Amino acid sequence: MANEVGIKADFKTDSLNLGDLTDSRISSTRITLSGEIYSNSLKVKESKGGLTLRSGGGLFDGRAFDQLALLASWENGLIQPDLTLNVDEAQLIARGEIDLRSDNPKYLLRGSASNLELDQLILRPQIQPVTVDLEYNFNVRGNKLEDLFGQVSVDVLQAEFESDTLGRHQFYADFTPINENEKELRFTSTAFDANVSGTFAPLH
Repeated sequence: MANEVGIKADFKTDSLNLGDLTDSRISSTRITLSGEIYSNSLKVKESKGGLTLRSGGGLFDGRAFDQLALLASWENGLIQPDLTLNVDEAQLIARGEIDLRSDNPKYLLRGSASNLELDQLILRPQIQPVTVDLEYNFNVRGNKLEDLFGQVSVDVLQAEFESDTLGRHQFYADFTPINENEKELRFTSTAFDANVSGTFAPLH
């Protein structure tokens, strides 16, 4: 198309505070990174392009990290991200697809984590210092957080708590709509099973 506008750029940031740019609830953020982006259109569902991000360390919402690498490519509303994140001895890997081609977007994400310290990831006083190795798979659909439905599975290969090492645990959750306002959550694990139905709202 003769009037189509695209983009191709290299960029670099120094101590970027994402909370000031996106959401004031994101605090204590300092990110220094570099990258490249290109796209033949500014319309996500009609464009083809790619993104590369690299960071040697920083702080995101109070969580420090040592190294971040993000690659993403997209074509006509299908986005394929590839993320690697290192924190001390821990590593988080995520790959998948984000499909925006329908009225009900689909998010498929799978990956693994090793030496992940949960109390450093989930900053809540109830979370005890536990280090885990795990694999995960998210397959959900929806336009907004409160409308999401689908399946989530987490396979904890090993967990260490204080001086104890816990064996393998598997968790599976299926979130399905019952009607316009209610959903059912079916939770299955190696420890227990549960079914919950009702109105669900995301925490802010």
